[in-house]
Amino acid sequence: MPLVLFDEVLDHVLRIDRIFRQPQGHLILIGISDAGKTTLSRFVAWMNGLSVFQVHYTLFLSLFQLVCLYLISLFLFSR
Repeated sequence: MPLVLFDEVLDHVLRIDRIFRQPQGHLILIGISDAGKTTLSRFVAWMNGLSVFQVHYTLFLSLFQLVCLYLISLFLFSR
């Protein structure tokens, strides 16, 4: 099945790809829900043979928990 990408989607794919190819490249995707942010980032990660790490947060996530998650992600992705 052929894959059709619009110019705007291709621009976003190239931006995400450029970030993922940098050493310890990471990004935070901000925008309206159901806009395709997760799908595009997972697609680009798959293209580069990377795994995806996603933090689910709630309003009750403390600063200590955020720091712990950050340190764990640094440990996991510094290899």
